[in-house]
Amino acid sequence: MGRGDSGPPCPEASEPSQFLGRLEGLTLAYGRRRAQGAGAGRDLGFGRGQEFVGYRPYRPGEDARALDFSLLARLGKPFVRVMRPEAHTAVTILLDRSASMAVGPPGKWQSAVELALALGHLWGSVGARVRWLHGSNPGSIESLRMSRPVDAAACRRALFATRAEGGLGLRDLLTALGSGDDHVVLIGDLFDLQPRDLEPWLRARSHWSLVRVLGPVETAPPVGQAVVWLDPEDSRQRMVCDGGADRWSYLQALADQDEAWQSWCGRHRIGYHVHLAGTPFEDALLGRGPHQGLAL
Repeated sequence: MGRGDSGPPCPEASEPSQFLGRLEGLTLAYGRRRAQGAGAGRDLGFGRGQEFVGYRPYRPGEDARALDFSLLARLGKPFVRVMRPEAHTAVTILLDRSASMAVGPPGKWQSAVELALALGHLWGSVGARVRWLHGSNPGSIESLRMSRPVDAAACRRALFATRAEGGLGLRDLLTALGSGDDHVVLIGDLFDLQPRDLEPWLRARSHWSLVRVLGPVETAPPVGQAVVWLDPEDSRQRMVCDGGADRWSYLQALADQDEAWQSWCGRHRIGYHVHLAGTPFEDALLGRGPHQGLAL
């Protein structure tokens, strides 16, 4: 389904300094939501492999289950336990940058890159080791690693300089996973992947998440207008729908795919989220807007 031409290098949605400011703002907002018991980070993996680092005063409105009742009994004042993930957590983010991700505007690849960088920034802020895997053709898988704050700028520049092209998708990137990955996040349109493709990889990983990035033209093709993409493998034109009955059939097939992914991910306790290209990554990660936020 939906394939596109190679696009230009992925631009930043804002100036580098502004993008960095957005990342810092995201980290602060994310921390506030977690402190308020709003559920942020519940499925991002922050609930796994945690270590106790201290106490802080209980805030009115927080979930009472967060209280340390033994401390309350001794001091007569409410406190909650503060936890953080263990250092050296290894997070791998697989980015589909095949030609299908060039569909736009707004560009699916740009949205995927921004989201991947935001996730990496959040993980890096708590001491995790982050790497991004991507590529355009088999045998050319690239790996970007961030184990220190100074690595972040170089990773941002490298990812924003790439373009969506070729036929290497998420299924191929799975072969580059290592045995020490604690958390694996897949970001792409999932057009090249089936749930059964992930089955052999699940046992060795502690936490998985899937983010399906789709463009507006894919989720709501124009009525009465043909929609055409190029297949990345052989460059032949492939008509997805012509705006009439084909449009309804295409949308039904897309809905069936989504339902199949939701059902499979639910059975395996895997986070699954559909991200519409052009939606700010802040909305996806903080649960703002029409979506409830990423279940990562």
